Amino acid sequence: MRHYYNSTDQTGQALMTFEMKAKNQDEAVLWVFERPTIAVLTPEMCLTYLKAYDKVRFGKVPIVSIRRCFSNLKDKGIIEKTGNYTKGEYGRDVNSWKLSK
Repeated sequence: MRHYYNSTDQTGQALMTFEMKAKNQDEAVLWVFERPTIAVLTPEMCLTYLKAYDKVRFGKVPIVSIRRCFSNLKDKGIIEKTGNYTKGEYGRDVNSWKLSK
């Protein structure tokens, strides 16, 4: 499965680097969902958790990358929307997500 969406027409080593980084981010987001104390997440909550876990690795990850991870995991049937909303970082309602059954 493609993890990185090549909207800037990258090629060669750069494309491989971006693909691996996106794959690692997808795996990190799934890891957060699999924590026994976590039942429901928003992308913002997930990024906050990852930054608290490893600030060096996740400190500069943009929220759009985490949202891409959520989309990738949804497309694979791993996570799903709960139907509930939470106030997001900018005061807007954002979807809550959970592991699929």
